[in-house]
Amino acid sequence: MKKKFYSIACLCGLIIVLFCLFAKQDNTPGTAIFQATVIKADTNSILVKPVEGYSEFHSSDQFHIPNGEQLVLQAGDLLEITYDGEIAESYPAQLGKVYKIVLVD
Repeated sequence: MKKKFYSIACLCGLIIVLFCLFAKQDNTPGTAIFQATVIKADTNSILVKPVEGYSEFHSSDQFHIPNGEQLVLQAGDLLEITYDGEIAESYPAQLGKVYKIVLVD
């Protein structure tokens, strides 16, 4: 009986460990994501217009963000931007910490 109990306990422990190892977690605190269309871009910065339907659309019609990854972009490209949720009151508006910029196909 004890042998069966220990076998089940070990199996449950193994399942928990595997789940923890393979579970996808986003450990970035306070993130916000929105999509925006590129107005103008160079190797240092990107000027974008947020897509209607995102809360950032109501904050400003233009955002200036750093092009830290030096993405090669063209006017009209659609981006998905992940940032810390902070928006500076400037024009064009500026985001706090930008975590990721992805070109949407």
